[in-house]
Amino acid sequence: MGASSSGLLDEAKISHIKGLVDGTFQSFSDFYRQQYSVAYLGHLHQEVEPKREGRGLLLTRRPQYAPEEVLYEGSIKFSNWDEQLKKCRERYIILRRDYKAEIHDSMETFNRGYVAKMVLHLTGAIVFTKDDESRAHLEKTCAGILNGVKEDSSSAVVNPDAFAVHLHLAYTGHTCFLFQQEEERDHFLSGLKTCIRHRNLEPFPSIHPSIQTN
Repeated sequence: MGASSSGLLDEAKISHIKGLVDGTFQSFSDFYRQQYSVAYLGHLHQEVEPKREGRGLLLTRRPQYAPEEVLYEGSIKFSNWDEQLKKCRERYIILRRDYKAEIHDSMETFNRGYVAKMVLHLTGAIVFTKDDESRAHLEKTCAGILNGVKEDSSSAVVNPDAFAVHLHLAYTGHTCFLFQQEEERDHFLSGLKTCIRHRNLEPFPSIHPSIQTN
């Protein structure tokens, strides 16, 4: 039996619908090709590019600090060859975020706004906490200069009951800081090493000498 005429579309209607569909797809094809290209390139980018989480740690900016921010401050027994001292004297020491060590006569002179007696620029500094290691480094450094002359090392002798930090800088020799408490020594040492590390990372230090005095 033949199909009912009401259940079939005649050729005219089929042609009309086909024309509408073809026209719609034709007008959409340009837009579709553009969107497909964008989506495909995005897919390739995700496949080739490293994970953002892994790379992000390398691109994170360091936090910005104010140069005047204090890393450490306190009264410390201090000896420096530049002052030609034979025993340690108490000085007020400040380590700041500009990564220098300020040496003041006392906390009183600092609070009154007097300039630092001495400023140590810590680029290339070497630190020891053991007297024998510091003395060995000093002898090795000065061997060529002394040329066989026996050096008076009395200024390098420190109280065996104290906790020492020996700082060696080019052009200024040996500086010694003495502490009564190991915890205080470690606190100072942490700030000092931070200053040295950051000063060594500067590609073009603005000031070349290791020391300034006033």
